[in-house]
Amino acid sequence: MITIPNWVRKARRLAPLAAAAVLLLAPACSGPQPSEAPKAEPSAAVATVEVARGPVEETIEAFGTVEFDPAKVRTVTLLKAGQVVDVPVVAGEVVRRGQPLLTLGPVPQDSLDMQRARIDVEFAAREVERTRRLLGEKLATNQDLLNAEKQLDTDRAVLASLGDGRGPAPAVVAAPQAGIVAQVLVTRGQVLAAGHEAVQLAAENAVAVRVGFEVGDVPRLAVGLPVLLDPVYAEAGAAPVRAALSRLHRLVDPSTQLVEGLIQLATPPPWMAAGMKLRVRVVVRSASAAVVIPRDALLDRDGKPGVFLVAQGHASWRPVVLGIEGGGVVEVAQGLAPGEMVATTGRTSLADGMSVRSAPTPEPARP
Repeated sequence: MITIPNWVRKARRLAPLAAAAVLLLAPACSGPQPSEAPKAEPSAAVATVEVARGPVEETIEAFGTVEFDPAKVRTVTLLKAGQVVDVPVVAGEVVRRGQPLLTLGPVPQDSLDMQRARIDVEFAAREVERTRRLLGEKLATNQDLLNAEKQLDTDRAVLASLGDGRGPAPAVVAAPQAGIVAQVLVTRGQVLAAGHEAVQLAAENAVAVRVGFEVGDVPRLAVGLPVLLDPVYAEAGAAPVRAALSRLHRLVDPSTQLVEGLIQLATPPPWMAAGMKLRVRVVVRSASAAVVIPRDALLDRDGKPGVFLVAQGHASWRPVVLGIEGGGVVEVAQGLAPGEMVATTGRTSLADGMSVRSAPTPEPARP
């Protein structure tokens, strides 16, 4: 028989009591437990712009070419026949009144024009004799004879205008007015009859812009609408020239499939010259003091436009009704008031009621 010591028996009796004491003391020893950290509210960095009042213009854009105003171009014609001896001017040259445009000499006797004129006179003379003979045989009328004699007189006049090749010294055709040579229609050595067009002379500063419009834009166009003109290769920030649409044709050009318009300028700027290509913007609608926002502040939701209004650090969705659009800004006919702030950069990451913070401004590029 095994004898158990007394201290062992005491330890067995005290073990349950010790375990219970440990369980009672554990919460007290562990101390208070920290509560869970609150979740951070989502936010987005955005740039904002203030809603303001300002001008806005809706335009139709096209391209045009500067030319001399056809209504102010004068054609210089020859008063008599002759051979062109000299042409001292070129297209685009500024001339004064009385300045020589060309020199005209007599028609050479062996020229084709002179030979043709002699043949015409000989043929007309034989026709007159033939008609008289037929009239004596009752095979022609007096009117037939009159017509034949009239043709003979005309052909003789043409031959006389060509001269005999030994005429006076060459004659100078001078500019009837000051202006710009728009086009030279003759060349040296050319034999010309009286009445032939020689030079087109445009009045100074008489330029116009011929522009081609898309057929679909024509219903929105009308004579008198304001127009903005810029050179195609203009410097950035250059102010456009303002004019008005002077004419609008109702005919489609078969080669370009465009409808032509004409813009006449009373006082063109010094840089404008014939032949230059221009960018043309016709103002079809405008407002001088509209409620406007940048185009990049708009968003579409379910096909309807709106903006994110920013106030007190939060963004809220606001539907808007739009008006005129042009030049990077849009008129807000309903939905916003001047002074309110709307999000631009970063707006696509926003949700209604989201917290917002200002986006950092990028540092300017160093030279």
